[in-house]
Amino acid sequence: DCFVIEVVTDKSLDLPSQVGFRFVEIVVPESYQTSTGAKYKARALQFAIETSMATNKDWIIHLDEETRFGGETARAIAQFIIEQEGKPEEMPGIGQGVVLYGEGDIYNILTTLADSYRVADDYGKFRIQYAFGECIVGMHGSFVVCRHDIERLVSFDHGLAGSITEDTYFAFLARTHNVKFHWIQGVMYEQSPFTLVDFVKQRARWIGGLIQVCLETKIPLRYRYLLWIFTIIWLTLPMSLMAYFLMGILPSKEPRWFTLCLVVIRVFACWNYVLGFLMTYDLRKLGAVRYLIFLYLQLFLMPYLGILESCAVLYAIWNMRAVLSGFHIVEKERFNRGQVNTEHKDEESPVTI
Repeated sequence: DCFVIEVVTDKSLDLPSQVGFRFVEIVVPESYQTSTGAKYKARALQFAIETSMATNKDWIIHLDEETRFGGETARAIAQFIIEQEGKPEEMPGIGQGVVLYGEGDIYNILTTLADSYRVADDYGKFRIQYAFGECIVGMHGSFVVCRHDIERLVSFDHGLAGSITEDTYFAFLARTHNVKFHWIQGVMYEQSPFTLVDFVKQRARWIGGLIQVCLETKIPLRYRYLLWIFTIIWLTLPMSLMAYFLMGILPSKEPRWFTLCLVVIRVFACWNYVLGFLMTYDLRKLGAVRYLIFLYLQLFLMPYLGILESCAVLYAIWNMRAVLSGFHIVEKERFNRGQVNTEHKDEESPVTI
């Protein structure tokens, strides 16, 4: 009786009869509308908040459909909840940990290695912001641990602006309610996009959603200005990549400081890919040969991964009107849960959600 798994869906899957009593299926009616006209995932999450059997003191763990985690992560989440409940004079915070990609079957090696950058982000800027109890650059939509009364307070009902990257919008609005953010020392496992098209459109949606958050006057500028800076830097990626390649093939007399800036940018980008790789893949589990092949591909494909990320930025800029209002759903139906190995480093047997 200590947990219940609620699955929010647009169509009935009849999970309770197939899986067991701990599953509750929340089917969002086609006719359902929020007060502000929230759309997509935000609309479904708002319906779940309104109809969930959870009480205000219950804790919600947000997961994607393919998310898996082990016993160590479950204990880390429990420890986080105990710590938060032990501070009754403070508003309970929101917790988040690392999401890893590349465990189990790899359907697309290029997109999986590209997601090494996201892993480095988790261990880097996401970890740092949570150390200060803040959410400065955003929040993932999965591996989110939040008490139900906080979700009711903040809600996901914020119109179109809060519907593209609903996770980041929710996090920034939570900051206005003095909600703190915390790092959970755990790991969850998910899949990278199966196709390059999905990868590009996924990143483009993130760009559109972040711009919506940056423009949202409901959130004070003191919370948004750093996100503005990071988003603008992301949008300049194609220009910096083009400048880097042109410097290598064309004679030029650019200032030394300009060259140094480009070199520093590329070094940090390369290190992020390497760090993400090292934190994702285990030499003992993969074996030396496979590990070295993956590492070689990670290093060799770095320029192409940069081009792939630049394509996503260019796609977003070219289709800005669409990405500011649309929500591309990444295909994950080919994912086979039974073939995923979640024994990563010190993790124990997996728990499937």
